[in-house]
Amino acid sequence: MKAEITYAEMCQLVAEIGEYSHTEDIENINLIEAGFESLKVMLISSELKRRGIDVRVSELLKKPYLADWWKIIKMQSASVENEKEIDRVRTETIEFPLTDVQYAYWVGRNPDQLMGGISCYLYFEFECGEIDQKRLSMAWEGVQYLHPSLRTKFLESGTQVIQDKPYNSNITIYDLQQLDEAEKKKKLELVRNEYSHKILAVERGEVAALILSVIDKNKTILHFGVDLLVADLKSIKIIFSDLERLYNDCSFEKLQSSFALERYMNHKENEDSYQKAAAYWKEHFATLPEAPELPLKRTYHSVKKPVFKRRNFMLEKADWDRLAASAAKNQITPAMILLTIYTQILERYSNQSDFLINIPLFNRPSEAENEVADFTNILLLPVKSTEVRGFIGKAKSIQEIFLESLNHSAYSGVKVIRDILRSRSTQKLVAPIIFSCDCMEPIITDKFTGSFGKLKYLSSQTPQVLIDFQIMRFPEGILLSWDTVEDIFPKGFIEEMFRAYIECLRWTISNPDKWGEELPVIPETKFAERYSCIDTIGVKQNLCLHDLVFRNAIDRSSKTAVIEGTGRTLTYYELCKEAKKLARLLQLAGVEPGDKVAVRLPRGAEQIISVLSILLLGACYVPIGMDQPDKRIEKIVKRASIRYMVSQGCHLEINRMNIIDVNDRVKQGEISANELVNPSSSAYVIFTSGTTGEPKGVEISHSSAMNTICDVNKKCNISEKDSLLAVSSLEFDLSVYDIFGILGVGGTIVLLDEASKTDAAQWLDLITRYHITCWNSVPFLLRMLLEQTQAEGRKLQSLKTVLLSGDWIGTDLPEKLADVSPNSELTALGGATEGSIWSNYYRVKLPVPKEWVSIPYGAPLDGQLYRVVDQKGRDCPDWVPGELWIGGLGVAKGYVGDETTTNNKFVSFKNIRWYKTGDMGRFWNDGTIEFLGRKDTQIKFRGYRIELGEIETAINRIEGIKSSVACIVSEGGSQKLCAFIVKNDPDSELIEDSIINQLLSSYLPIYMVPSEYQYGKSIPLNANGKVDRKTVAELFFKERQDVTGYEKPQGAIEEELERLWIEVLGSTKYSRDISFFKAGGDSLRAIILIDKIKKSHLVNGDLGSAILVNAPTIRELAIQIQMINQSAELTVDTI
Repeated sequence: MKAEITYAEMCQLVAEIGEYSHTEDIENINLIEAGFESLKVMLISSELKRRGIDVRVSELLKKPYLADWWKIIKMQSASVENEKEIDRVRTETIEFPLTDVQYAYWVGRNPDQLMGGISCYLYFEFECGEIDQKRLSMAWEGVQYLHPSLRTKFLESGTQVIQDKPYNSNITIYDLQQLDEAEKKKKLELVRNEYSHKILAVERGEVAALILSVIDKNKTILHFGVDLLVADLKSIKIIFSDLERLYNDCSFEKLQSSFALERYMNHKENEDSYQKAAAYWKEHFATLPEAPELPLKRTYHSVKKPVFKRRNFMLEKADWDRLAASAAKNQITPAMILLTIYTQILERYSNQSDFLINIPLFNRPSEAENEVADFTNILLLPVKSTEVRGFIGKAKSIQEIFLESLNHSAYSGVKVIRDILRSRSTQKLVAPIIFSCDCMEPIITDKFTGSFGKLKYLSSQTPQVLIDFQIMRFPEGILLSWDTVEDIFPKGFIEEMFRAYIECLRWTISNPDKWGEELPVIPETKFAERYSCIDTIGVKQNLCLHDLVFRNAIDRSSKTAVIEGTGRTLTYYELCKEAKKLARLLQLAGVEPGDKVAVRLPRGAEQIISVLSILLLGACYVPIGMDQPDKRIEKIVKRASIRYMVSQGCHLEINRMNIIDVNDRVKQGEISANELVNPSSSAYVIFTSGTTGEPKGVEISHSSAMNTICDVNKKCNISEKDSLLAVSSLEFDLSVYDIFGILGVGGTIVLLDEASKTDAAQWLDLITRYHITCWNSVPFLLRMLLEQTQAEGRKLQSLKTVLLSGDWIGTDLPEKLADVSPNSELTALGGATEGSIWSNYYRVKLPVPKEWVSIPYGAPLDGQLYRVVDQKGRDCPDWVPGELWIGGLGVAKGYVGDETTTNNKFVSFKNIRWYKTGDMGRFWNDGTIEFLGRKDTQIKFRGYRIELGEIETAINRIEGIKSSVACIVSEGGSQKLCAFIVKNDPDSELIEDSIINQLLSSYLPIYMVPSEYQYGKSIPLNANGKVDRKTVAELFFKERQDVTGYEKPQGAIEEELERLWIEVLGSTKYSRDISFFKAGGDSLRAIILIDKIKKSHLVNGDLGSAILVNAPTIRELAIQIQMINQSAELTVDTI
């Protein structure tokens, strides 16, 4: 057939769709500016396509003048066979396939589907007067016969068939006239609850329901529900219109439709446009973003049956007209304005710049203008970050993306979703955020309202959807509705998000002259409470770390300050006297105020004496562990410009390094006068691991550290009556509190030696012997102590204050502490070394809520602040994760010798200095800060963002399991989720993987359940007592020791070494060539092993703790031991 249309016909078509009375009114105007919306343009395109002229919507929108449209049409009006003509012959008894959208709805009804188990369903209630029930029943039956879709049955095969008769042609009637008011209200609630979330029996042909609740003679409620498998929004309008017409007209002639839906649906995919669109999406789907990751309080998998809640806002007609007029002036449709506001809201409330939005398209063919069916197509809109500034700039950018996607909508968004699921192997929802806009004509006419009353209630639900934003026209205005799965979001979150949308909409309507500015999604005033304490943040502490210690040498001179594990004690007077003597030695060596002085000593009182002596001179101490490799020491020395080191019998050779032996102080008198040290000067530098492999030295001032210490002491009521067991090493900043927090108030520190630093049994003996009241450590060390205490059947009666920080605090730990130490109070602390030990605190109360994954950060310490910042440096709303920034008095000076990193990590905001931690966190709506993990433990797996600590918490709940570590292992280009487990009883039988998985499925979604487990005697830790995840992951590598590759150790030394490895690492045997670290060892285990080797009398000389770095296998270590023994024998012979 000839594909053609005359100019006059085109003008008439535009006038009719645009609702213009005269065609001459539109010939010389910009149609978009005149209010021609995108949906109207889609109708023009659809009608032209029906006539054989394939013109894209985007072409019409780009040139919105009649003359330009005519040129485009003439170019496309070649003489071609119009294969788009729909065969109108009915074949009602033949099965035909579902559309892509129908199939998605149908599959979503399956309860096994993620966020499924419900129908896609729309529900209305109208409040009317007296209703003629017989006429209404006849009218409803007529509507069902008029529209074959309302007689459709959906088969198990995934097909549909049109039946001769409706499933139920009658209406359901509830007569409530005899009930009292309370009973009527209760019954109406029951009817609403039943029918607003109804799952109709579509497999039997039940696709819609009409119900009457008769209240009294003059009041009736009309309920209507329809499964959207058979109807789109236009269809709802048609149903209501026909119902009203048949109810009032009582004419049932010409009720047979001639439109063949099955023929139309079977024909669509043969179009050329489909093939082109398919090629387009297949080229781009790999780069499509994911859905916005809005904060959830529970997982998708935990929602057995989604229940939706609706929020409405009626935009008055006058305001809508103002918005439409402003949009037209900017050559953009009002729908795109509403969509742009939506994208801006989603960006701020998900902290994502790139995401997908699901947009239903209502592009029914013109020949089906009065047909009831689901002609919905799905368009996926990829919103991506852009450099475009200003609201209108972003709106035009969104419109361009929309038109680009619309040009290729013949390949449905449902198919694109399937492609994404297949290619990414993801189990998450791909496009659960919907924007549905149909504001061309009212969904309910005045005639319908006149017969059946005003709309009283409206709701909808859709499977596999989180937020369904619907925009509908009503006589009084435009109704904006959000239907959301309420129970999956934090309390108040959606309410706040919806409120923000409405406020932005009002701003847009009221300020069209400001569209060139950024949309004020969240005004700065919203975060005023978080910064309310800036003006009262206080002044810096006018004290140095050592000031109060030396004051106690006067006020409490005879009180015991330090007790070594060996029993040696030092009073405050003795401690400070020794510090002054060492200070004199350092002074004579050339140490001056401001110098960085290294401290490399074994655990004991000499460490504290050295630190005090350095601070006394106005210098800055830099702790270096005894087990640090020489090359790393050289890096630290160079980075911090260290020229002096306090040590003990050290033979380390470093260029231009003056090593002062702490024992030489006995030859010196005391320093003549204390230096007047400025509290703003540097007190210490703690070196941490850098991401580039270079150590980073965090430089902290006296006043910053004292701000933290004084506040914690005040909050925890620490006094001269308290004592503390110092389990942290000097190079870990918890030691700063151990020393100066306790000695500053006149308390007592009990020190461990190198032999007992990992021995929980000795910790318990010391706590009991000296009646220790304070414990300060990372969570894992406390767990070790509690397990040892339980194993010995004892209690920690003396403990009063327990401070935990430095890592995730498992939710099971507070209860275990309360059981073993009934008199203690647990305070969770957090922050960063760069924030002067700690920056926040939380008093833990029992019981810990079951839904918590870990103990929260709580609130900032006095003089300190927190920000949660998005990717653009803006404050995140409540519940939205972002990077934690620490501000205020505790912020470090920076990284010593590294100006570039300092400038990148330390910034100024609101005249406050902030440190960007790299930790993830969020604010609860009550102001509580929640720690969400380091970026290096918050991993992406199969499309999901996973916090490993959540998996560990779930595993630790299983009976018989003491502790666990989860990790991602990469092998052969793929990833797997693994877990390392330590049992309560090492000799008990292994728990079968299937049993663990079954138990974990009660707490975790399937994608978070590990695929492989390994067991060990203990969790690998680093030197600071934190979990060594890198070492754990190495245990799962394919190249780890295999039984088939086992080579038995040879000789007495190797056999003894294997026995010691088994004691330390917990396996049954070790090959002589397996690396200690590959076998599960770590720096802490290395220390324990070396100690056991020394006690075994295998070696006759000095065995350095770093020897395993150079000789990590049993074979190599045996050779080294033999060489040391031979050297020792030669020395004896020489003597």
